[in-house]
Amino acid sequence: MNIQLQKSTLIKQIELINDSELLKSIKTIVDYGLKHQAPNSFELSDKTKKMLDDRLADYYKNADDVKDFDELLEELEKSL
Repeated sequence: MNIQLQKSTLIKQIELINDSELLKSIKTIVDYGLKHQAPNSFELSDKTKKMLDDRLADYYKNADDVKDFDELLEELEKSL
């Protein structure tokens, strides 16, 4: 079952509940889950953003001066 279908089914079931204590318990569980779920996104620090911007700018200036990942990996393995 996909996540959207699970959400829709849960909402329909919650709408049928008439017990305020049960609703409070569900709310507590949902609040806990929202607080502890893995974030979908995160903020980069200004320092990290600048570093990425600098690296991208360098890449665009020297786009032909790059190594293939497999080539780099091979060089690293030889150096071990």
